[in-house]
Amino acid sequence: MFQYVRTQTVKAAASPAYQIDVLGREQKQDKVWFCECKYTRQPMGIKQVEKLEAAVQVFRQQLEEERLSVPEIQLWLISTGGFTEEVKALARCREDMYVSDYEGVNNIFKAFGGNYSIPLFDEKHNGTRGYGARG
Repeated sequence: MFQYVRTQTVKAAASPAYQIDVLGREQKQDKVWFCECKYTRQPMGIKQVEKLEAAVQVFRQQLEEERLSVPEIQLWLISTGGFTEEVKALARCREDMYVSDYEGVNNIFKAFGGNYSIPLFDEKHNGTRGYGARG
């Protein structure tokens, strides 16, 4: 379980600011989850992963500047459009990185009793169709 889950901006003294889509701190372990979330038809590419990794570095710098301990970091990439082959290959080699595509996120919802599916993109209307709830 998580102690907290929130959106957060990180910034060290000599760095740009980075917006973290979802940051969660586990209750019983010194572990923080950084999640990059993309709701798009396009696969998530390596640039988004590099941005998240840069945010992690700034987070570490920020904690060190504040003389706080740096927790273990877990990355979670979430993309309704899936992932490029480069990102998939990288994730397979990394124990600190999870990936979830459209089907994977919906399966997580179902596993935890959710009666919800992320709406699908409607190709004809260049938007989404349905509201995601299942009757």
